[in-house]
Amino acid sequence: MKGWSGYQNSPAKQKFVVVDARSEEEKKKEQEQIKKQEEKKKKDQLKIQQQIEGTYVETEEDIKRRKEDARRNAPRKISPAKQKKGKNKKTTKNDTVIIDGKTYPKGYTKKDVKRLKEQREDIVRYEELDEAGKKLWHKVRGTKYTPSKKKK
Repeated sequence: MKGWSGYQNSPAKQKFVVVDARSEEEKKKEQEQIKKQEEKKKKDQLKIQQQIEGTYVETEEDIKRRKEDARRNAPRKISPAKQKKGKNKKTTKNDTVIIDGKTYPKGYTKKDVKRLKEQREDIVRYEELDEAGKKLWHKVRGTKYTPSKKKK
């Protein structure tokens, strides 16, 4: 019984031939693609080396590619449906209301001021403090107090 038992007939000993079924045109196209890839690698390596040395000058193609990348990676605008209505408004000097000769924040009404007076609470204003109050004001904040000169 010869078959597989002998070393000479084993699959390891037999030679297999791989036949390339591609046409000559397909082979040439593949070789051209490989050459293009190698040329591109060389150009990229040269570009990197020049950038390191500081001698690289950008071409129009590089500028276009950079602009495309910037456009692609730019943050997207929020759709009008998702935009927040009304912006956070910072209070300014014009955002005040005068009630009974005193200035209050814009949202205050006469009822609010009345409630504050009933609760014996008021907005403390630096300008309305006397000298002792101004000293205390600065002491609480940890700043230096310099008394203002009185006009004669």
